Amino acid sequence: MQFTAHLKATGPLFAKGPELVQHNLDAFVEEVVQMLEREIKELTPQGVYGLRGAGLLNSIGHTITGRGSKHVRGVIGTPQPYGEFVERGRRPGKMPPQGVLLRWVEVKLGLSGKEAQRVEYLIRRKIGQKGTAGAAMFAKGLLENLPRIEQISRRYELKTTVDLNGQ
Repeated sequence: MQFTAHLKATGPLFAKGPELVQHNLDAFVEEVVQMLEREIKELTPQGVYGLRGAGLLNSIGHTITGRGSKHVRGVIGTPQPYGEFVERGRRPGKMPPQGVLLRWVEVKLGLSGKEAQRVEYLIRRKIGQKGTAGAAMFAKGLLENLPRIEQISRRYELKTTVDLNGQ
């Protein structure tokens, strides 16, 4: 699922000159992206790597492109391939790849060696049969903060509309 926020400047801002309009647009996107990143991280399940590790939580970040143009774009995401499965869940029908849950089994269940591998297989099989629910941290982070985004936009004399791509 992709969320797209379309921004539209309104009111007296236009009379203040294009430099101020651009400054407000750039500052607005920066503030909203930073706020949403914090909120999404709060909603992200903490894995076996904890707060300081190399897990999903610490991989979430943002980029902003197009500063200084009318097409400023803020993106919040993760390079972790399993981030999509944590966000959306996993439908039944296919087991996760071998080894991807091994560290989780070792840390959360205190198992090691062959026993950890056996239990990991059982968990993978169960996920393949039943699927998993998603945490929806990105979707919830955006949807729960739409009122805050609107408040921020008013400070910058901008009006925002959010298109959830038919969602």
